[in-house]
Amino acid sequence: MRAEEIFEKSGSYRAVNIIRHPDGGHKQIAIRNNLVTSTNHNEVRYFTDTRRGSSGSPVFDDQWRVVALHRGSTLVTGVQFQGKSVAYVNVGTRIAAIHADVKMNYAGLWEKLKA
Repeated sequence: MRAEEIFEKSGSYRAVNIIRHPDGGHKQIAIRNNLVTSTNHNEVRYFTDTRRGSSGSPVFDDQWRVVALHRGSTLVTGVQFQGKSVAYVNVGTRIAAIHADVKMNYAGLWEKLKA
């Protein structure tokens, strides 16, 4: 499975995993119960327990491929998790969107990164 396929299968939740250092503290790993709730071209939204200072943490699929960079949480309505309404979900920027931006706006850097 390609890393991007985690977002292509609608109607089923896919798990993501996050390694983070909230507030500059000790490493914390959130695995398995971090389910993707929605995606679009630029971002992925998922359920997990994160704390302030986790922005920039890699979001991995189950094959440990980076699929997004965590950037925070956002207020939501009409979203359910484990049968209960939730007020917030986490948001990450998809790696594919970051790659596309670097390719378009920093072509020279992209060529160096590809090497």
